Amino acid sequence: MSENRFRPFGRRSLSVRRLIGACVAVAMLWGLFWLIFLSGLTDPLTEMASPVVDRLIAMINEPLGIDWGGHLVAIAAIIIPHLVLLLFIFDGNS
Repeated sequence: MSENRFRPFGRRSLSVRRLIGACVAVAMLWGLFWLIFLSGLTDPLTEMASPVVDRLIAMINEPLGIDWGGHLVAIAAIIIPHLVLLLFIFDGNS
């Protein structure tokens, strides 16, 4: 590097810009957290998802108390075609 190179901003201003960017990112994350969990705006969605969450909690707490066969077949019927589609899309040999 040459010593005569023009530097429009110093190292201090770069640190300040990075700090401002980090503060904006934290503020956006907090706003998203507040919107989802604290504002009450998404209560209808969380009420719709509560049976699914309750069933997952029951599966975790007592894995032998739930009929896994039907659930695993349903999950496989949804996931396997998507994985095959991704295999065809991202195939490196074509």
